[in-house]
Amino acid sequence: MGGKTLLSISGSAIVRPFEMLCRAVMIACSTTLFPAVRAVISEQGGRLKIFHGSKVIEVLPQVAWTKGECAQWIQERLRASLPEPALWLYLGDDWTDEHAFEVLSGQALTIRVGDVVPASKAAYRLNDVAEVHQLLTLLADGVTVESQA
Repeated sequence: MGGKTLLSISGSAIVRPFEMLCRAVMIACSTTLFPAVRAVISEQGGRLKIFHGSKVIEVLPQVAWTKGECAQWIQERLRASLPEPALWLYLGDDWTDEHAFEVLSGQALTIRVGDVVPASKAAYRLNDVAEVHQLLTLLADGVTVESQA
């Protein structure tokens, strides 16, 4: 079964190599796409695993890393090459981001995007993607002003 079959559902998309979003077509994804992905994963003989989130499935290699450990690894690698002070942000909208919120506590601004329920380990919360856009615009404008001073 190839990628073409999986991507033929209108509204689905591969956002990263391991994550498929089906926000617009959740019913089609749950009845068609998700079973197809599970079948492909089972053919891989346990080299990959699936996590089900809110309107997302993540296909990950069978390693002991979480999003939190990956974010921390990236931060450690980049820290030496970036000027200080560096502002680290981690934004997430799913239960699969909770470990990153916990691991990065005190090291990054952790922001949960979406509803107040469920409770989150993120330090901050934004209501939706529009608010994320506003935050990033304000941060970018602040960096631009500082760099011109």
